[in-house]
Amino acid sequence: MTKLAKLRDALRKWSRSIKLKARKTTYSLKHKLEELANADLNDDNLAELLDVKIALNMEADKEELFWEQRAVSIGYQKEMEELTMWKLTPISQMCQISLTRILALGRNILSDMQQETSLFFNTLWSLALPPKVKITFWRFVKNFVPTFANLRIRKLDVETSCVLCGGELETNEHLVCSCAFTRRLMQELGLIFDMPSSSDWRTWLFQLFKKLPKDKCAIFVTAIWALWFYRNNKVHDQGSQSIKDIASFVLSYVNDFGVSQKGSANVNSANVNNSSNDRWNPPDENHVKINSDASFNAAQRTSVSGIIVRDTNGYIMAVGSFPHSHVPDPEMAEARACEQAVSLAQDLGFRRVIFEGDALNVISKLNNPANDLSEISVILKNIHDQRSSFLSLSFLHVKRKGNEATHLLVKEGRKFASKRVWIEEAPSCVEAVVISDRWWVDPVA
Repeated sequence: MTKLAKLRDALRKWSRSIKLKARKTTYSLKHKLEELANADLNDDNLAELLDVKIALNMEADKEELFWEQRAVSIGYQKEMEELTMWKLTPISQMCQISLTRILALGRNILSDMQQETSLFFNTLWSLALPPKVKITFWRFVKNFVPTFANLRIRKLDVETSCVLCGGELETNEHLVCSCAFTRRLMQELGLIFDMPSSSDWRTWLFQLFKKLPKDKCAIFVTAIWALWFYRNNKVHDQGSQSIKDIASFVLSYVNDFGVSQKGSANVNSANVNNSSNDRWNPPDENHVKINSDASFNAAQRTSVSGIIVRDTNGYIMAVGSFPHSHVPDPEMAEARACEQAVSLAQDLGFRRVIFEGDALNVISKLNNPANDLSEISVILKNIHDQRSSFLSLSFLHVKRKGNEATHLLVKEGRKFASKRVWIEEAPSCVEAVVISDRWWVDPVA
């Protein structure tokens, strides 16, 4: 009993400390909010004001969740007390059954709401869209968007009518549901459904995401993001767009990003080129092939990355030699060469790219979806983070003979102290090998 009493006192003390900390946090945030509301209006103050608003809302969400769980817990305890303490007379038995059903119904309703909310956010975060799009939509749902109504609540002297339709008070509910501009945009996108009143718009939204397929959900979320972007431009007089232009942009954006994601998902270890010949092979039409290789100097702990970009006809589009310092081993040298190749492709604006190298270990790790814990894991993550910049992206392994031109390039690159880039040309020794790599022009060669 002594141990239980000590545990009880410790838990009470811990609970009081948590509550005190929460009160202090809320008080300091409210005090900061008042200071910002009375300060001069500028971009920095607005940004800080939104951050404080988000922090306050998060504290409110924590408090709301606590009381929801407390209510369920109290209801369950009361139910158990009534089940164990009441005398089973006919009247009391009827009351007991009625109260038990009410409590069970309340818990079921709460459970259903939690499941709907969880399903909605799981669907949102699983959409094949950039994080910035999904986060903007999440902010709408959580009322974290700086609409005119929210700014007016924070004592900022702004207009409150919607700039898109010129009618009602601009709230996040209005922009998502009842704005006439939003309704016309949704119709243009082929999303025809009954819009709710603002009072139950979140419930309607949760139900909508249960009914719509994922591609339609992606279009809806992207439309709200594009709508908010267009609204901000209009507030700051930065041009105007028609509904057809916005709808065309939304559909194109969703389609392009979806193709990019599919291309990334299809990259796996089966992409390792195991062809019987050792020759360089041209890429498919509308693609470019980028070969990379590295030269490592163990004594100086330096390396040189060589990169050759060729089109479907085998012609040189770009060649680059890039020195690196503080390189611990050959694997790191090869990984940096791959990273440099991806960065060069991105800088040159290529969207459909095949990367090829003779470092089997690095290529295999790039194609392996599992988390890598080796020294090159940071470089691998950086490469994977850049996948969204491409419509099609794959990594292939080729034997040394198929990568001979790049191998000669890194030897030549040792002569240069800084990076060198050639456009549609290369050092003479490299050009000779590139010409011989066009074997389909002269099959005898």
